[in-house]
Amino acid sequence: MNAGADNGSVRWSDREVVELLNIWGDRNVQHHLKRTFRNHNIFEDISEALREKGIRKTAEQCRLKIKKFKSKYRSLKDQYENCPKSFARNSWQYYALMDSIMGDQTTGPDDGAILRASLLKRSNLQSQDSDNAEHFLSGLLSSE
Repeated sequence: MNAGADNGSVRWSDREVVELLNIWGDRNVQHHLKRTFRNHNIFEDISEALREKGIRKTAEQCRLKIKKFKSKYRSLKDQYENCPKSFARNSWQYYALMDSIMGDQTTGPDDGAILRASLLKRSNLQSQDSDNAEHFLSGLLSSE
């Protein structure tokens, strides 16, 4: 397989994966992902939030990694459906984190401040409007 920049075959360190899952698992991010069909802008924001943490991954790389992880999580969940949760957790190091995000959408880690900051930067709002923009974005990113 060719290891191109956006084909999902790039290597991710454990730290990078955990940061990605923490940002993606944020309840506000999950809320927005559920409400939109075209989620490219959300993955752009996730990529930017990772960049702020020193992790250089494109939106497409993030999207593909999440897609693979969701598939693996569902597969393991189905495979170990009639077994204690410890079987699935012991079979994959990220199962517990994925389960905390996908098993109960309301209990994911909260990293909304990073996403809000990224959205503010991307909107190129003037400094005098930043208070109004922050208020607007807080409402936009809050869960219903």
